[in-house]
Amino acid sequence: MADETILQYPTFKLSATPLPHEINSNTLAAELRTRFYYARHMLYRPFVYKALHFPHLISTEDVDYCVQAVQAACLWPVYFPPPKDRKRLVPHLFAWTNSSIGLLLILRMTRVNESLRGICEGRVSEREVDETVDVILDWLDGIRQLDAIAEWAWNIFQPVFEAGDEADG
Repeated sequence: MADETILQYPTFKLSATPLPHEINSNTLAAELRTRFYYARHMLYRPFVYKALHFPHLISTEDVDYCVQAVQAACLWPVYFPPPKDRKRLVPHLFAWTNSSIGLLLILRMTRVNESLRGICEGRVSEREVDETVDVILDWLDGIRQLDAIAEWAWNIFQPVFEAGDEADG
């Protein structure tokens, strides 16, 4: 018992001085705003599925919800600076990478699927879709050294969108 090690756990006190490193509130705010867009996208995503697989059954209300799903998939704040520049500070990095894969798939379908393209035409900004694809690919490129899923996604999606841009232009 003479060689017992005493473990000291960190305590949190209201009077304690702040930690010496900077806590980036902008990164946290971007994550919270992105979670809102993610929740909205997940809420309306089944209507994208319906538009892709059952276009003959889609109603006017379904079209509106489908458009909202695609709009909610665009321009997530977590993919822009400051979080983009401090990816290691973003909590649950793997979750954002996995979400980006789903977003890229849906955004690609807005270009190649007749039904979804028709629904989004004139209702969803092509500039926003293009910008979203660019920032997500940039995100994957920057994080692929830390995240194997991002490496895999980069190797799949970068050539797909590069070839798609050449075919569109």
